[in-house]
Amino acid sequence: MSTRFCIVIPTYNARPTLPAAVESALNQEFSDYSVFVSDNGSADGSSEYLSGLRHGRLSVAMHRDVLGKTENWNRAFREAPEAEYFTMLHSDDVLYPQALAQTDRALRRTKDASLIYGASDMLWSDGTVNRKHRPWPLGYTANAREFRRLQALSNAVSVVGVTFSRAHFFAAQGFSPQFTFLQDVDFFERLTEYGPAAFVPAALGQYRQFPLNSRARISLFIEQCVRMQPQLENLPAWLRQPTLAAVVDVARRELGLHSPEKLADFDEFLRKQRILDLSGKTPVWFSSLTFHRAYKAWLTVKTIFR
Repeated sequence: MSTRFCIVIPTYNARPTLPAAVESALNQEFSDYSVFVSDNGSADGSSEYLSGLRHGRLSVAMHRDVLGKTENWNRAFREAPEAEYFTMLHSDDVLYPQALAQTDRALRRTKDASLIYGASDMLWSDGTVNRKHRPWPLGYTANAREFRRLQALSNAVSVVGVTFSRAHFFAAQGFSPQFTFLQDVDFFERLTEYGPAAFVPAALGQYRQFPLNSRARISLFIEQCVRMQPQLENLPAWLRQPTLAAVVDVARRELGLHSPEKLADFDEFLRKQRILDLSGKTPVWFSSLTFHRAYKAWLTVKTIFR
């Protein structure tokens, strides 16, 4: 039987955090939903834990083969029980009890929304609180062009409890294997071609943050470079420079590029990628994050008076 929502939890070797994720999914203050867990050949006791679960809302698929992260996500959503909307939950995150109810209210305000997302509170990998999020105080909607501009200025979507139309998931052909780290960002942008994005002005859950090793950081930044090239076309020329400068400055810090030799190599990489001609870089006196907040304010006003 089809439900309004299906919470989908793809998992792989996440036995320490999986129970909290599953329990948070099953304890929603909303009635019309199901929960689906897809195990990607885990070898850490996850399958034994899942085998012992009994709940009317819950169904589980346990696979012996191990797929890559993107393929694992796609398999989970393709095999999930039928529902009008899929809600994504990583096996190391948790949903707050009101998450689905708040998402449903946002959907009733924006019936044609293809993507619904809110904020999240941040945890360190050991479960201690990193920071409590102070979400944008009002909801807003954004069409495809507006959403891409938001994403170019600063990542707008928290993945905890992000919800999207089941029909649009299949129409967009799921997550792209082109990306190792940014497959969700790419997917969310493609979804908005089918309907607007709607923001829920609340934290929908807790996001657990794990440190990346140096190799992963470099891979992530390269993906950001590739993804940003078309993104910049959606920004006015006077905004491109501060946006790129912010990304480059963060990358230098994250990658630990302090020596002149490493910085020179990094600058050469950027030039080869045609991301930024640093030889002509001018000082930036304002932050792209400032414009991100200003743009959200404009979207909020536009939504209110639409």
